[in-house]
Amino acid sequence: MITARGLSRALTVVTATALTCVSTYAAATAAPTASVPATPDTAALAGSLTKQKLTWGACDYGDPDTNAKFAQPNVNCTTVKVPRDWHNPRDGKTWNIRVSQAFNSALTDSRHKGTIFVNPGGPGGDGLPWAAGMQIRTPDLQPYYNYVGFDPRGVGQSTHAGCEISQVLSDAIKRLQDQSKLCSETPDVKLVNTEQTTYDMDFIRVLLGERKISYVGYSYGTWLGTRYANTFAAHTDKVLLDSALDVTEPTMQRTFGFQTTARERIFTEELLPYITRHNDLYKLGTDRNALYKRYFAATSKLSASTVKITWIFSGASNLFYKSSAITDAADVVVDLINAGEKAGTTPSSPPSSSDPMTSSTAEIQPADPAGEVRATMSKIVADSTSTQAQKRSAQRLSALVAPLTDLSQVSRSAVDPDNVKYESVFDFVACNDGQWTQGLQYWNDLNARKTKEEPFAASLGSFVAPPACAFWRSPNTNPTVNAATFPKVIVLQDELDGATAYEAGSVTGTRLPGARFIATDNESSHGAFPYSTECVDRPIIDYFLTGKGPSKKVTICSAKPLPKETETFEMWGTLGPNGRERPAVLQPSAAARAATEATSDLLALGGFEHDFAPFLRQYYGSAGVDLGRKAVAEH
Repeated sequence: MITARGLSRALTVVTATALTCVSTYAAATAAPTASVPATPDTAALAGSLTKQKLTWGACDYGDPDTNAKFAQPNVNCTTVKVPRDWHNPRDGKTWNIRVSQAFNSALTDSRHKGTIFVNPGGPGGDGLPWAAGMQIRTPDLQPYYNYVGFDPRGVGQSTHAGCEISQVLSDAIKRLQDQSKLCSETPDVKLVNTEQTTYDMDFIRVLLGERKISYVGYSYGTWLGTRYANTFAAHTDKVLLDSALDVTEPTMQRTFGFQTTARERIFTEELLPYITRHNDLYKLGTDRNALYKRYFAATSKLSASTVKITWIFSGASNLFYKSSAITDAADVVVDLINAGEKAGTTPSSPPSSSDPMTSSTAEIQPADPAGEVRATMSKIVADSTSTQAQKRSAQRLSALVAPLTDLSQVSRSAVDPDNVKYESVFDFVACNDGQWTQGLQYWNDLNARKTKEEPFAASLGSFVAPPACAFWRSPNTNPTVNAATFPKVIVLQDELDGATAYEAGSVTGTRLPGARFIATDNESSHGAFPYSTECVDRPIIDYFLTGKGPSKKVTICSAKPLPKETETFEMWGTLGPNGRERPAVLQPSAAARAATEATSDLLALGGFEHDFAPFLRQYYGSAGVDLGRKAVAEH
């Protein structure tokens, strides 16, 4: 269990831990560098492409519900042609980047303050809806700014890259090794990286006629925004980095290594205490430590796929992205405990098992995890000794996965073609941006250790295989930030963020030259702004309106209460002397609340693509992934 700590101490200790590998960065940024590299001239590099005329028309985000949520009369879309390779722009090869714009003021308008580019992270998140979404969410800024969303190269409606991989090999690790080697050597795939995307962004700026752009980036978008501001400092205005990766690192490896730690923290420090505070609702007792033991004792009687698939289809996994999902997660804890405790006494109940990629010799076996869930739950319902609570839990779990069991065999991955086109933008960007530690032994040892240290993350299949980057060679690295030219930015981080951990965001907030850091104590959402409290939102809004950031280097704000509560409770550690104060809550419009919920769903869907889509695709093909997306979106 994670122990609590005082906030100023938490900031010091956590940041110090996260900084063990960045002493060279600190030394490099302690003083301005002697020379300032020239800003790349994307207009000159693009040549004749600079003369292209943009044709704006209605936006189609590819989904009727998304179209309805983000329908705005002043938002239109266009396609921008960019050089396929900005290091060789005259080879005649171009890619398409799909762009949306919420237009509010012309460049000549006296009130025009610029254009805000928005990126939702991933890597691989669809950016096209975010011009409309951010406009609705920030009414204080709308009269003064235009907004731009875009699908980065490889994503959504922009040009895709991929590599054809074999599904024939039964050795899953060998298949991963071959896949990573092949993809890392594919020319188009090499060009799906952060550096190339920053050039695309700057060229969009050129075509829009803006001298500078402002920027809001969430999650991986903080990595992208930092790279843009570092490369194109002369063209960068205001920047908000929300839910930050550790941008001081040469690769993303360390940041994503913290992700499972953050999710363990949410489970132990937020979810379990919440359940024990509401024993009248959940009836699992008031002792958090006893509940922790009871949960793992019960789930050990269920297969790993049962636990994982339940967290996905109940919407409980959304808790890693938005704290409002805590009631869904609490219900799942109740149901898994009821089912697991009964399954352990039910004859012929399935033994606990793990996902198939557990060793270099593991094979993917045709299976139906959802069918396994329903079979187990049917026995519990039929058992005359089951309590009414156990039967209700079994019925709910069975109903959650019913859509998967209704899929025909034709949709299962067992009959997918031998070769498929692999288009994981997450892997492409994460691996291309800088080489992760190579080799199977390192990752096997790490996964074995973290399985013991982080049992909750292990129960969701986080440590069953090495990442693709473990076998992906790249000559690239994230460059050191130039302190002489880097703009003054704001970094916003929630204390218990389950996607980009505090250990990463606090380093970015306190180590980027000139940055101002706002941390929200006891909040676990991912993608915080706008948060609808004065403490969080007002300094950010004022910064975009006046250019002046907070006077203090670090500002600590208090979280809003969780659902069903009127008080904010302490979790993990106190971030400051005012952490327990009740925040001054703003009242956004109904449209702004709806847009915030919709964009939060987009962030959760982005996480689903990396965390859970591969698991569902393995057993149920693309149809199963579609059902998973629907379940996440509906919660």
